[in-house]
Amino acid sequence: MSQFNHENDWSNRMWKAIGLNNQFAANELKYFIQKDQLPPFTLAYFPDMDHQLHKNGPKERKGIEEMDKQLQMILNTYPSWEEAIQKAVWIVHGDSGQSAVINDRSKALIDVNMLLDEYTFWQPDELFDKQLALAVNERMAYIYLQDETIKLSAISSKLKTDSRIGFIAWKKGEISYVTAAGSVR
Repeated sequence: MSQFNHENDWSNRMWKAIGLNNQFAANELKYFIQKDQLPPFTLAYFPDMDHQLHKNGPKERKGIEEMDKQLQMILNTYPSWEEAIQKAVWIVHGDSGQSAVINDRSKALIDVNMLLDEYTFWQPDELFDKQLALAVNERMAYIYLQDETIKLSAISSKLKTDSRIGFIAWKKGEISYVTAAGSVR
């Protein structure tokens, strides 16, 4: 969230999302590499691809190609890519998978309350004696079991009846489980 490269002003303008763009992040990284001042831990955020994927859907390739060019520019700052991986640990991470957006809200929205209608749900004004608590956003839902007598497999079986749910995951002890609609388990 800081600018150190004074030649990077053109990527830090109001019409360039005040520096929250790939070009700005790449230029700042390049600057630190050129000055041999790359901090021991650097987290660089490249938002452009995310915006394009949200706008154009999961088949968007231009954003991936542009991000690849930014990564090449950064790695090319070193004399060789071999030196780049010797001098730094590189982790490239995406925030989530992208899915197609359905414009018809009646088809797109999954009513978790309906799928699990045999259970009672925690509400902000009701503190006790509820079986489940939900935390839902536009892409996923966390379901917290408040009643220890409910089996996770029972919740999973109910959720698997809706084919729009990409996957269902939970952790029991040290083991993580993942299932999806149409799967046997």
